[in-house]
Amino acid sequence: MSCERRYGSDTKFLRFSNNADYEMLECTCKVNNLNFAVIEQLMAFSHWTFQITEGYLMVVDLQGIISTDESGRTTLELTDPAIHCTDVLRFGRTNLGEEGMKIFFARHKCNKFCQAMELNGQESTTS
Repeated sequence: MSCERRYGSDTKFLRFSNNADYEMLECTCKVNNLNFAVIEQLMAFSHWTFQITEGYLMVVDLQGIISTDESGRTTLELTDPAIHCTDVLRFGRTNLGEEGMKIFFARHKCNKFCQAMELNGQESTTS
């Protein structure tokens, strides 16, 4: 069992991506008054988790809230991610394994954050 603090009633929970074929579009960002660069950073994070683990796993299904901490900094608080792993017996039923990774890379377009982290292009990350 795990426990998370309750978010305030003025806080909006957002789904930035799922474990299959969804990532928030730029038009949805505008509706939610969210800079699209946040989505680009999150997609680069998923890509990075794949590369840093040498294709063993990938963190996906990114969702949570955007808040402001005590010092006035904007903070992204993520909760309940899914993990795709080559070992499909790990991380529960949302683990779509290598197929989930292929689905991610089929829609992923490397962005300035992927480039800044020197991540491999999608054509060289899935076999």
